[in-house]
Amino acid sequence: MNRILVIDDEESVCWAFRDLLQEEGFEVEDASSAEEGLEKAAAFEPDLIILDVRLPGMDGISALPLFRERFPDCPVIVITAHGTTQTAIEAIRLGAVDYLLKPIEDIETVLKVIHKGLKHVRHDEEVEKYYRELSHRAHLEVMVGCSPAMQEVFKQIGAVSRGDVTVLLSGESGTGKELCARLIHNNSGRSGKPFVMVNCASLPETLLESELFGHEKGSFTGAFREKKGYFEIADGGTLFLDEIGDFPPLTQVKLLNFLETRTFERVGGTRPINVDVRVIAATNRNLLELVENGEFRKDLYYRLNVVEISLPPLRERKEDIPILTAYFLLNLERKTGKRVVVSSEAMEVLKRHDFPGNVRELRNAIERAWFLCEGDVILPEHLPPQVRSGKRGAALSVEGMVEGICESLYRPGETEDMYDRVMDTFEKPLIAWALRTTNGNQVQASRILGINRSTLRKLIVKYSLK
Repeated sequence: MNRILVIDDEESVCWAFRDLLQEEGFEVEDASSAEEGLEKAAAFEPDLIILDVRLPGMDGISALPLFRERFPDCPVIVITAHGTTQTAIEAIRLGAVDYLLKPIEDIETVLKVIHKGLKHVRHDEEVEKYYRELSHRAHLEVMVGCSPAMQEVFKQIGAVSRGDVTVLLSGESGTGKELCARLIHNNSGRSGKPFVMVNCASLPETLLESELFGHEKGSFTGAFREKKGYFEIADGGTLFLDEIGDFPPLTQVKLLNFLETRTFERVGGTRPINVDVRVIAATNRNLLELVENGEFRKDLYYRLNVVEISLPPLRERKEDIPILTAYFLLNLERKTGKRVVVSSEAMEVLKRHDFPGNVRELRNAIERAWFLCEGDVILPEHLPPQVRSGKRGAALSVEGMVEGICESLYRPGETEDMYDRVMDTFEKPLIAWALRTTNGNQVQASRILGINRSTLRKLIVKYSLK
């Protein structure tokens, strides 16, 4: 039997809640002030607290942080009056899981909010176990997984890290090929030297050779000075060539020559340049099919594929979803200081989804839910629509994300400020992203966002961003 503590100075309100909730099978206690409520909560140990905002002595908003601090596992629902939207928003910001509006007339809405609040009690124990294990690690630039498939990947990473063998990483988009390459580099004898990543698909064919191998002054229109390429920049370290299947034929020849001789010439140059670079390549395409179709050189394929590490899709290792979820939540907590857990119901939804976008899609889903969850527990309704529906499709469409946000913020008959609420939801992560992208440079961040610096500073203060 769940225990509920009602804190309201109006006896009629306490009586109404007691009558309703006892009939629903709950054990109920009430208090007429925040101070009395804190004392009764310590003795009664409620599973849910209903807290009025307007109270004699300490008001509900002032008392809310005390309840969250002393009873962190007990969800709090606040009661506020019509027309006090800002108060409700402040209560959610301080950790309330939901709010009710006075006068309280719709019994079905009351019960729905209470049952929803009680879901916050049921945290997923498996995620919590992994969270505690991961929290002891000093840093989180790691791959996590407990499935047999990932254990095999970890063994292969350990084996290839001991030498300088060329490695080919294969797997669908979002499976973690870049992180795998970084781990190989960080655990190798080259860890103190550069790790240089090149996304071959993002570079135009006309620029790829110049970017990789550099060019001499005057070698083509616009080459006003000599330029080092990524091979020279990575000297002594590791060069990670992502999306290697998109290499054009002439660049394939030049890469093959480097792998065989460890030398190359800049574009427009005649002088051989020797560098000590380990090459790790990655692809989400079937290179053997490209070889058979004449799109990729067979001799280059075998030069790259000295050791192949195949990263499994998330749908084939769903037992890793809880530990990956714990990993993402702990990363978010270390960045922001906000502790969020996931409910058992939400975890069941995550396990049912196939995640065509793999680990990247799961990370996006957790980050989205983290921003949208009321209080500190992720519920199924905080997850993206395509995850809740179990449909396979695009990893995370903009339309789906906006739809999910609107669903979580809208309250029929009560919400009249949807535009402002949705904009506020997007604005904070947008500003945070711009600051992260520019390493905190406000001038660059304001230029990217297209706003002036004084506006950016106001938004940084508004959202308490560092």
